[in-house]
Amino acid sequence: MKKLILSIIICFLSGILIAQDITISFRPKLSGTPIDSIWVMNQRTGQAIKLSGNDSLILTKATGINHFEDGQTPGLIYPNPANGLATLSFTSATTGSIQVKVYNVYGQLLADNQQDLNPGRHSYHLNFPGTGIYFVSVFKNDGQQTFKTFQMANKNTECSIIYNGSESSVQFKDAKLEKTMIFERGDLLHCSAHSGNNTTILTESPGSDMIYFVDFFACVDADNRNYKIVIIGKMIWMAENLAYLPAVSPSSMGSLTDPLYYINGFNGTNIDEAKTTANYKINGVLYNWPAAKSACPAGWHLPSDAEWKKLEMTLGMTPAETDTTGARGTDQGTKLKTTSGWNDNGNGINSAGFSGLPGGYRANNDYFYYLGQRGYWWTSTDFQTAWAWYRHLSFNNSTITRTTTSKDCGFSVRCVR
Repeated sequence: MKKLILSIIICFLSGILIAQDITISFRPKLSGTPIDSIWVMNQRTGQAIKLSGNDSLILTKATGINHFEDGQTPGLIYPNPANGLATLSFTSATTGSIQVKVYNVYGQLLADNQQDLNPGRHSYHLNFPGTGIYFVSVFKNDGQQTFKTFQMANKNTECSIIYNGSESSVQFKDAKLEKTMIFERGDLLHCSAHSGNNTTILTESPGSDMIYFVDFFACVDADNRNYKIVIIGKMIWMAENLAYLPAVSPSSMGSLTDPLYYINGFNGTNIDEAKTTANYKINGVLYNWPAAKSACPAGWHLPSDAEWKKLEMTLGMTPAETDTTGARGTDQGTKLKTTSGWNDNGNGINSAGFSGLPGGYRANNDYFYYLGQRGYWWTSTDFQTAWAWYRHLSFNNSTITRTTTSKDCGFSVRCVR
């Protein structure tokens, strides 16, 4: 029997070593710039959690913690493992009787405690009788939670459960009351940090405890619309397509010299009507090259062909590859594409935070094409008088295409600072 217990303990400890919790938090890089909130989403599971500026987030494989899809933190035991003394913290949504029970690995009841409690977060001190695996169950009107904990206590005492009070009446000086997210090594987190009207995107796959220092930069177009930004390498990019729309034209209108603005699928001229369309709200505006050159917000500009190459090299493309034309690289396109919205499951992983969308384009034969299949973005670099360089991503490959076309086509725009 002792060998069986020892084997169970070894297995449990092995799991802990493999799946140590990771704590992450966020701080402003520039002092005096507060972080109002951060939304963190695990792109594998879809779980999303909102943090305040000072919150920490525990990334865990759920040892000792129950998780719910609403992104809240209903409870945890800390520390875990411990030396025989631990704290249980959980949230109750209703008024009523709450029972806390401790069981050993054989299912024997060692201790129980019953309290009539109000809604809120509550804390209990737990005293375990010795080394081993224990299960702590909480029975509430709004459900049951069970926590697993490992205790390394060289003692032989009775198990006890002592109510410690609610969050409003007790200070958890050593507690990890941070919110929690299910996480496996290699999972990619999409983090959206907000400060006033400014939003910065980070994409991270942490392997250890981390504090992320966030830079914020204003990106506001002439219509007073604010844009999310993302830092890729040493460059600051817009993390969404430009949607500045001072006028709108049907696809039948084209020009190599006069600025023109299009919404894919919209063939009217009314700006207010154009802004109500789904394509405007999701994919932004398609610009001919003269419009693209002057559409970026103050302090931002249309990226050159060389700046796109810097982005591509940051994502792993070689300098020689960036100089070629056509489809180049390996998985760099996948790193730029959004995780949804592309036809035939041609989505990306968006590991760069660029959030490239398949907005299609306006061709110089007066028609719109490839909505849901491809995304096209201008560069500021000429190629002969009437042509310019551009990039495009496709639903059916993972590369980035570099080539040229006529300046009267309508493409999406991303600006750089």
